Amino acid sequence: MRHLISWLDSEKANDIVARSHNFYMYRYFTRLVLLLWFGTQQCSVADQPRQPSFYFWQTQMHFDSTAWQNLTRFSGQQPLYLRMFDVDYNSASESAIPVGDLAVIAKTAVTDGRPIIPVVYFTNRVFENLKEEQVSALTRKTCSRILQHLENWNAGNCLEIQIDCDWTAGTRERYFQFLAAFRAHSAPKKVSCTVRLHQYRDRKQMGIPPVDRGMLMCYNVADPKLVRTINSIFDPRLVKGYLKAPPYPLPLDVALPIFGWGTWFRGNDFLGLMSNLNNANSYDSMLYVEESP
Repeated sequence: MRHLISWLDSEKANDIVARSHNFYMYRYFTRLVLLLWFGTQQCSVADQPRQPSFYFWQTQMHFDSTAWQNLTRFSGQQPLYLRMFDVDYNSASESAIPVGDLAVIAKTAVTDGRPIIPVVYFTNRVFENLKEEQVSALTRKTCSRILQHLENWNAGNCLEIQIDCDWTAGTRERYFQFLAAFRAHSAPKKVSCTVRLHQYRDRKQMGIPPVDRGMLMCYNVADPKLVRTINSIFDPRLVKGYLKAPPYPLPLDVALPIFGWGTWFRGNDFLGLMSNLNNANSYDSMLYVEESP
């Protein structure tokens, strides 16, 4: 743990604590998530080839950005997971609506032949309020919007679509109805969905989603607002505890984090997250005093 000495409030320096909860595999890939393709139902990877890929989870894609330039160092055959848009529930219209579409700058750069896997994030509110008779319309609208984006970008190399939602036991039935309809409507493209660690462990309550494969999200494992949390993004001990469950009855890939943040405490009170920590400032002895490695 490192103590932050605030230059704005130096007289209270002893009362301000910041913890760096960074798990950087490649520090320069900020706001991306590394994927390890295990391609196995039992997550046994000893004799499986592993192909890394990445999520791009922003609202704008600038192809002259550092993040994109770093991505181009990897093989063009490695798929890129692109967050295309979110879907949230609008109480005024009593319907699910798309928000935050990805804006691609210099869209012709997408046509380099790299496989693209569109990702659409659904809030849980959508399935808390979605009526059974609305599932079909939501399926058609979601597919149509994804295809429209792909056509606009001239991105024809798309064999899979991924749905991201942190579903609960209460929204499981309606969400799975949507997934089944979406999978049928998207054929012959494969459909995958994200699986949180608690959904992997508590499968009797959470169910097994009706898709072709899952993406196990092995990050954000603890509450950053608790001062006792060592690393809220990734803690191998906590992840191991979730994975004691029997093999999952669905082929799984695994997502690991390569982003970081810091948490800022005054005493035991959580004040916020700090997103600009890096090698230059998180190890600056003028800002931090290291208590333990």
